[in-house]
Amino acid sequence: MGMIAFVSGVAFAIIGFELGVRGTLIGILLARIGSFWAIYFAYQYSKLLDQLKKMATTFPTCPKCGKEIPQGNYAFCPFCGAPLKS
Repeated sequence: MGMIAFVSGVAFAIIGFELGVRGTLIGILLARIGSFWAIYFAYQYSKLLDQLKKMATTFPTCPKCGKEIPQGNYAFCPFCGAPLKS
């Protein structure tokens, strides 16, 4: 939505030269509002990605075979039998 307002504002500012100063100012204002919204949504998107990265869980891996250990309280790797806790 922000990019649409930005592009239409730039187009209106260019066309506004034929309409006079008022048309140009409206186009510039519309482009400014569009760029603000595009930057705001990009910032919100990056915050969402950061939250998703924090929520993603990674399982511990076995030091011997390297396979992910399923959730549980294991003293030994269920795949190769190597001790998990020292």
